[in-house]
Amino acid sequence: VTGFAADVADFVSLSGDIGFNKSGTEIIAVGSDVTASLAAGSAVNVRLSNADFGLMAGDGKTALELKNGSFSATIGGLLDITAEAVLVRYASAGASIAANTTLTVGSTSYTFVDGIAAGTVAMEVTGFKADVAGFVSLSGDLGFKKSGSDIIAVGLDVTASLAAGGAVSVTLADADFGLK
Repeated sequence: VTGFAADVADFVSLSGDIGFNKSGTEIIAVGSDVTASLAAGSAVNVRLSNADFGLMAGDGKTALELKNGSFSATIGGLLDITAEAVLVRYASAGASIAANTTLTVGSTSYTFVDGIAAGTVAMEVTGFKADVAGFVSLSGDLGFKKSGSDIIAVGLDVTASLAAGGAVSVTLADADFGLK
């Protein structure tokens, strides 16, 4: 399907070119160059583009994952936002996927390297870095989710650094982080 688009449980919006197939009682889907977007209005968003995608759905259960894409984000006050890796996972209540499950549609395959537990809703960002309004630099691993019309980010072991030139700096390391 060219130009596929869907919203997943008020969590992320998906778009891209995806192949579908029926396997037993389940629908499977795989794709590459797929985009997952978590947006709160037009001014705040977190996006994984050009990602690999896998989905299993059936009997009211849905599980999906996106990985290996390019990260971008627009969050008021944060500049130069980057990340090393992003993983988007969703599994409805009662749905789970075992580690090393491979889905194939035509010549395209997707492997869920790690398992996904039922009830998972996660956008994990590893190696997140951002400049906060030219004031402080943040780095660490964060998780993002949408709550109503807000995007919420949380993190553990986050570092915040304030530097004045090359000779003076203050750093807070291993901090808990929250953003709404």
